[in-house]
Amino acid sequence: MRTKDVQTRLDTLRAHDIYAIARIGRRQGSTPRRTPAKVVVQNRDGSGLWRDRIGIAWVDAYNDSSGFYAAQLAQEAVRLGFNEVQFDYVRFPDEPKEAMAEAVFASRKPRETQREGVQAGIAILAHRIQPLGVPSRSTFSA
Repeated sequence: MRTKDVQTRLDTLRAHDIYAIARIGRRQGSTPRRTPAKVVVQNRDGSGLWRDRIGIAWVDAYNDSSGFYAAQLAQEAVRLGFNEVQFDYVRFPDEPKEAMAEAVFASRKPRETQREGVQAGIAILAHRIQPLGVPSRSTFSA
């Protein structure tokens, strides 16, 4: 549920003894205008952002910066009072091979697989979230 006043919503949940989970979308659709090109998937032809078949832009799953940013969001969620943090869309686009051939993942290391890229991102999140003392989960597919 989205809200403009997170603290009031959390206070209400707490008053009713409801366990609050912050959901942070990690890969898909969250590409602010000022996001550096190296952090988002680009078109092979150099025309800008690559988008999937429904027009959604994706963060480069191989880029560590997106993991650091997601961890900062999680830290803020815990500071606000969420009981748990859930990372969603920890994955690559599910597109046909032909469409993926047009996508450029600039941060991919030589011979790095999608699975390895996702696992590295999850490791960054786990390392940064562990000191917060709250449960965290990732939905993972590669």
